[in-house]
Amino acid sequence: MNLLNEDQFRILERLKTHGTLSIDAITDWYNKPKTAVRRSLLDLEKKGLIERVLIKSARGRPLVAFRLGSEAKVVFPTKEAEVLNELIKFLVQQGQRPLLESFFQEYWEKRYERVMEKISRRKCKDLSARLEALKEVLNEDGFYARSNLSKKDKQLTMRECHCPISAVASATNVPCDLESQLISKVLNLDCISAEPMSGKQGECRFKFKIP
Repeated sequence: MNLLNEDQFRILERLKTHGTLSIDAITDWYNKPKTAVRRSLLDLEKKGLIERVLIKSARGRPLVAFRLGSEAKVVFPTKEAEVLNELIKFLVQQGQRPLLESFFQEYWEKRYERVMEKISRRKCKDLSARLEALKEVLNEDGFYARSNLSKKDKQLTMRECHCPISAVASATNVPCDLESQLISKVLNLDCISAEPMSGKQGECRFKFKIP
């Protein structure tokens, strides 16, 4: 990502502390020409640092406003993942692994219920239909799941290009083990291997045997 100029950084700081702001509000605060402010906003939007939203107006059209986007974490990094990782390790060291297992058992059980609800609404309930319902739920939660079915090898490979609970998974294998059990339960297939995301491998991989 290209370096930010002073105007852009100050606008990001303003949005960080004040949330969603209209172009007029940003212009009034910064006391610069609206064209210059708009130019900075468009550049920040292209970089994914901010995103536009519409605010209902009492009169006329909705107001165009902006708030921080998903890429803003690069500018304002947090230590949440690091702290969570340390917390998980601490709980395990203190003999609280059963508590973690109970939490993630419920975590995946809720997702299992959502998958089964989707399957129940489908006319076809074969492996393909169950797989698609499973991926829908995983993707709704940010796992970006993909699958590959090899009839020749009689294997199904499930890949997740993103792990929203990676901080936990790097501290304990509990969530990954329980996730593989969830997938097996939904697809009624035996898990052959489960490989969590790592520095060398930028995705989670689950392999299942097809009868």
